[in-house]
Amino acid sequence: VLTGRSLVAGEFTFELVDQEGQVIQSQTNDGSGKIYFDAIPYDKAGEYNYTIREKAGQDSTITYDDAEIPVTVNVEDQNGTLEAKADYGSEPTFTNRYTPEKAPDPAKNQNTKTPTKKNELPKTGETYQVSWMLVGLLLVGIVVVVYRRQKRK
Repeated sequence: VLTGRSLVAGEFTFELVDQEGQVIQSQTNDGSGKIYFDAIPYDKAGEYNYTIREKAGQDSTITYDDAEIPVTVNVEDQNGTLEAKADYGSEPTFTNRYTPEKAPDPAKNQNTKTPTKKNELPKTGETYQVSWMLVGLLLVGIVVVVYRRQKRK
């Protein structure tokens, strides 16, 4: 089972482990989430104990189920033919959880500089006297007036 989004076939890997801790098979899930291990050959009757566990993957958006499900296989001799029956106790289920990655917080990425006022020119390091500018404009004005008066005469 995968909560948070749809399950994809082959997305998760499960191991069948014997009593000694040896992995004897490894299978992936089908599209419906079921796992099918291959038949195990037995050469004598008896009780065999296994564990099914999920092999954690590398996807950081998935929380993998770390449950270990015990399986008991009873092998009986039926008139010279060995017949195996697996007992899982209850329906074996692994539940994985998908958590989408959080989008970056736009508030954290905002420019922290204080914007300058639009009606203010930036300081460029050049200094001049406003009064000299006014004197220059006044002189230009006087020249224009004098020129026009002379032209009329």
